[in-house]
Amino acid sequence: MSIVHFAALLLLSGCAFVSDATVQDIYDADGDGFEHPRWGGDDCNDSDDRAHPDAPERWYDGVDDNCDNQNDFDQDGDGVLAAQGNGQDCNDLDSTVYPGAEELQDGKDNDCDDLVDEAPGTVDVDLDGFTEANGDCDDTDNAINPDAEERWYDGVDQDCDGRSDFDRDLDGYDADSHGGTDCDDTDASIHPNAPDSPLDGTDSDCNGLDF
Repeated sequence: MSIVHFAALLLLSGCAFVSDATVQDIYDADGDGFEHPRWGGDDCNDSDDRAHPDAPERWYDGVDDNCDNQNDFDQDGDGVLAAQGNGQDCNDLDSTVYPGAEELQDGKDNDCDDLVDEAPGTVDVDLDGFTEANGDCDDTDNAINPDAEERWYDGVDQDCDGRSDFDRDLDGYDADSHGGTDCDDTDASIHPNAPDSPLDGTDSDCNGLDF
């Protein structure tokens, strides 16, 4: 008997006789052979004798029968809930199958799009009219595609042209306001290596002087 058990018995008994049944009720209320965590045990539900570390898991009943802390609606452990838990995993017995999974040439609908073994990048996941195969650089966001308007200086390549988001005038130099050296990112003729005409009122080479 542990020190914790012995101390608890003393408090409960007040020096009176304590039966084995009472001890059982104190430490293992549901009688499944596993004690409550309060007494150093690992029974995650000491009011249900069907729930303990050696119990078989009964999936989708909302109860962690085997006390492993795994979501009861994610049998394959892929992080996506099954339909029984209002999730979108179309096969909760296979961890390679869930929405957003890489489509493999394995005879399965890995990404749950109702297509089997489609060539990678040929499905328009975000429904913006473009697939990865025809230029969509982020097929999880319908605001990003080759026809999208570029929003400068937010770090995102909305129009998928592959150019720096901090070089609006496309002169090859990022704006100095965003860590670059271009002192005027709206004029492609102004950048550190541009020729500078004396006294024309423009600091074309970004040296801080008009010459």
